[in-house]
Amino acid sequence: MSLFADGIDSDASLLQMVRLRFLPPSDPRLNGTIDAIYKDLARNGWLQRYTLNDGFGEPTVAFVICTFWLIEAFAAAGRGEEARAMFARVQQALSPLGLLSEDYDPALPRMWGNFPQTYSHVGLIHAAFAASPRWTDVL
Repeated sequence: MSLFADGIDSDASLLQMVRLRFLPPSDPRLNGTIDAIYKDLARNGWLQRYTLNDGFGEPTVAFVICTFWLIEAFAAAGRGEEARAMFARVQQALSPLGLLSEDYDPALPRMWGNFPQTYSHVGLIHAAFAASPRWTDVL
């Protein structure tokens, strides 16, 4: 069960409902929506924002911050192993200086768009905190 109605295209921005506490982490609609977004928008472990033609054509690369939103959503929904595995995979895309672009093509693999991109780095920081083990898990 997800929050998508039949015929409605997925949009990764719905993952922001986790941060906004729109639903409690135990709500099955939350996990259903996370799973639906992942199924519809994941490309080789990275998330596109949407698949609709937005006037610039159909997206072909991942929107980096959306992947970090997914990591945060996994962590908030109690799916820490998935969050940490995805975070580890994403770290492989960092430039030699540890920088990220706006978009990423996992098929090539190659960064696209504005570089470096501030909000990609903000997403990285938030995802790192979300995916990290809690103090009670390591003490």
